[in-house]
Amino acid sequence: MKGGSAKKRSVADVFLDRCAPVIALLDECSDPSCVKLLQAVAPNCLRTVKTSRHLYQTQVIEMLEKEIAAIEASHVEAVSQARDKISEHNAAEGERLAAVSASELALVAKRATHDVKDAALVEATSAVKNAKAVLAHEIAEQSGLVDSHQQRVAEKDGLQHVFENDWKPLKEASFASNLWRKRNQSIDMVVTMMRTIDADESLVDAVPPALKEKLAERGTFTQKVIEHAEAAMTGHAAQLDARIGNIDTEGVDRVEAVRAAQASLDAAEANKTACQEALDTCKSEVHEEQRTHKSAGKAVEQAVPYLKRLTKALEQKEQQCERVRALVSEFKALNDRSEDVHEEDIELEAPVAEAGENDE
Repeated sequence: MKGGSAKKRSVADVFLDRCAPVIALLDECSDPSCVKLLQAVAPNCLRTVKTSRHLYQTQVIEMLEKEIAAIEASHVEAVSQARDKISEHNAAEGERLAAVSASELALVAKRATHDVKDAALVEATSAVKNAKAVLAHEIAEQSGLVDSHQQRVAEKDGLQHVFENDWKPLKEASFASNLWRKRNQSIDMVVTMMRTIDADESLVDAVPPALKEKLAERGTFTQKVIEHAEAAMTGHAAQLDARIGNIDTEGVDRVEAVRAAQASLDAAEANKTACQEALDTCKSEVHEEQRTHKSAGKAVEQAVPYLKRLTKALEQKEQQCERVRALVSEFKALNDRSEDVHEEDIELEAPVAEAGENDE
């Protein structure tokens, strides 16, 4: 037939469209090897009602039920785990705050300990400085022992010279009256010597007038002044003799003094080293506690946004779980139908030429 046209009836499978979301759910199967097979055979098996299914179809439906139930269970478990995370996070809030508080107290204590250790180091450093000064002094004393000995000998000789050539003539008033200048020079020598030996100043002041008196005119006070002055000079001379005679003993004492000063310096330096190490350790502990405190504070700060992320994740998992449950319900509805569902014919505007229409 020429010039004629006809509409070919095209079929839309409404049942297959209804099954499609349920079939797609199988993509979440734990065993991907069976997914494609189940998705291929599931529609035809579901299309047949339970009472009309043969054994193979029944077995396929049982596999579908098992896989879909496992998928639903996995979503329910995911929701449960998301809720547990929120519960654990909220329960740990007290621990986070307690950690901040404990870290603050620990940091205060460690800083106080740091101040104590720092003060100890300052004191130890000062002790080392003092010990070095003492050692330097003792070494100088030891090095100057010979010079000191020679100075004492010279001092003794000078004292003896004044005592013999100035003091005795003055004490005996043996200067002639016309030698008063010589007498006064001798008095000056005696006064200078007495000041050199650190005699009492009041005694030194009393010596010149006492020695200027004539021998017959000297009273009791004058005699006491002369006696005390002579005792001061002879006593000092005796001390010089003792130290001059003990040069060897003093040398041993100086060596011991240097050794003791060195030992004191060694002990002071060891204590300083220990104090420095203790301070360094304390500094490390303070820095570590500062990091702990910062970390604890950061955990508290991040708790709120983290809770928001957990809550959002829970909402998403609940939505996914609801979607799966809806598909499970749809699967049950499809599986429990009591009547077969046939293809529904829908006419589609798709003109197709009749056979032989274009034949000449």
